[in-house]
Amino acid sequence: MKNPKNKFKKNLKLGVQQIGIWNTIGGNTVPEALANCGFDWVLVDTEHAAVETVEVISALQAIAGYPDVSAVVRPAANDPVLIKRILDMGALTLLLPYVQTQEEAIAAVRSVSYGPEGVRGIAGVPELHAMVVLKIIFNMLEKKFVYLFKLKLFRLFKN
Repeated sequence: MKNPKNKFKKNLKLGVQQIGIWNTIGGNTVPEALANCGFDWVLVDTEHAAVETVEVISALQAIAGYPDVSAVVRPAANDPVLIKRILDMGALTLLLPYVQTQEEAIAAVRSVSYGPEGVRGIAGVPELHAMVVLKIIFNMLEKKFVYLFKLKLFRLFKN
């Protein structure tokens, strides 16, 4: 399998305007239909929609069929377990909800970062000698992701 490219991140760096759409319906049919409508990105919302985390993987797979469209996922909460699960499903861009304080922003960054800076981990590689190789891979992978914060500015400025 090829290492996935994050087109959303590339376009952000280039200053390219991107237009997307919010998906609030579970399953893979609607995300696929939206991906076929000419948008630059489709956001799968698990915070304010009846979309469960387990449904994210089928939505990501459906959107992946359209290489010019990026998938963005909004976890239900700024929760390290939810964030890790969604990243493990293959999401490259997250919109992290309801970040109101510096502490919450730091916690969010730790959730998406591998150790020792963060709390994100990986399963399935028990051999200790593999850890050196994994550290190199983690460093490469972290450069591919985009994490957007939905800041509640009135609260953030007050704090």
